[in-house]
Amino acid sequence: MDTFSKGVNRRKGLPINRLVAELDRNRIHEATHTSLDAAHAAAKKWVTAQGADDAFISTYARDYPDREDLAESFLLYMALRHRSDRISATLSNTIARTIPNRIAYLNGLDLEMNPIVPPARPRATGFIHDSEVGIVGLSWTSRWNAHYGVEVSTDLATWDALGGSVMSQGSMTHFLFPEPVPRTHAFFVVREIIGQ
Repeated sequence: MDTFSKGVNRRKGLPINRLVAELDRNRIHEATHTSLDAAHAAAKKWVTAQGADDAFISTYARDYPDREDLAESFLLYMALRHRSDRISATLSNTIARTIPNRIAYLNGLDLEMNPIVPPARPRATGFIHDSEVGIVGLSWTSRWNAHYGVEVSTDLATWDALGGSVMSQGSMTHFLFPEPVPRTHAFFVVREIIGQ
């Protein structure tokens, strides 16, 4: 029987809501090992952040800093950053005070946290229109590897797709319309296409 199963079996007397919460905690911890350890646990900037914090978020992280600190820190980072309504102000302050440099490191990774954190809606950042040439273009905030659809309307009731799916160009995407747009007035919407 592996350590995870032994830990769960030892807690058979827990009420179901506490058992589920503990299983979720273990899943996040283990997912951190499988998803982040290889690239980050020994990364120079992570090790520098560890040293700058000069403390650990748990005794487990302290006792095994090379293999457990990232997983232990990430769990509480996630609670602080994305589920702060579920932890006490005291715990929130303890996390922020104990591992501020690790928090900054994890923030800098700009990790995709969907479905825990739904993706942000695209926000328009630029618009170009050259009526003589007939060029219209948009720029918007975007997520890596996301696909977007651009639609146009003259009455805000009927929307027509412009072009096909637009692949993200990183944190900012630019799009020139492939066809002429109405000369009077037009409204545009950019939507992320989920599942592509």
